[in-house]
Amino acid sequence: MTPGSGLSPNVHHLETSATIAISQEAKRRKAAGEDVIDLGAGEPDFPTPALPSDAGVRAIREGKTHYPANEGILELRAAAAKHLSLLSGGRPVNADNIVVSNGSKQSLFNVCFTLFGPGDVVAIPAPAWVSYPQIVYLSRARPVLVPGEPEWSLKVSVRDLDRVVPGARGLILCSPCNPTGAVYTQAEIKAIARTVGAGGEREGPTGRAPRPRSSICRTTCSSASWSSTG
Repeated sequence: MTPGSGLSPNVHHLETSATIAISQEAKRRKAAGEDVIDLGAGEPDFPTPALPSDAGVRAIREGKTHYPANEGILELRAAAAKHLSLLSGGRPVNADNIVVSNGSKQSLFNVCFTLFGPGDVVAIPAPAWVSYPQIVYLSRARPVLVPGEPEWSLKVSVRDLDRVVPGARGLILCSPCNPTGAVYTQAEIKAIARTVGAGGEREGPTGRAPRPRSSICRTTCSSASWSSTG
């Protein structure tokens, strides 16, 4: 977007989705008879399984089509809390701390818009999903890409983060990484979490001030794994 477009400054940093552009070009080439492998939009190549399909139809027929609570249906949040507890070795997870959204992109936007603002720097390990920087820009913060180490499956370490973006307000960490597939080990995630949650100082209009300990927000999406991206 250009400043002279007549649109709000909120969208001046936004760019056309590279993922969709690649997929559209792949479709064009396929229609022209070329043998093309589309590595653009990532979604399964199998139909939506019967379990979520039937559940959706059943919910409509049972009249479950009205406004839910803003944070999501209570039973669904309770089920998500139970699932997360099982994944974390039985550690209690409070459903009150869970919010259900329309997808990961909305969840990430809600988190960034809530936690970041003008003057904040947000670290993003790269390669990264192309939507991350755009979402950070919409929150009026500044995204900074931190290149991953080729010898380390393109992952980043605490040292990389401290070197490229010391004192960053936030970090968007994806594991397994989109698009590389690299997986951070538990030890690596703990080391990064300790650094991110250490607090520190922030440069403000009246000088440096203490920063409270950071919030850690986890987003999990089920649409792609259940082939329900649409």
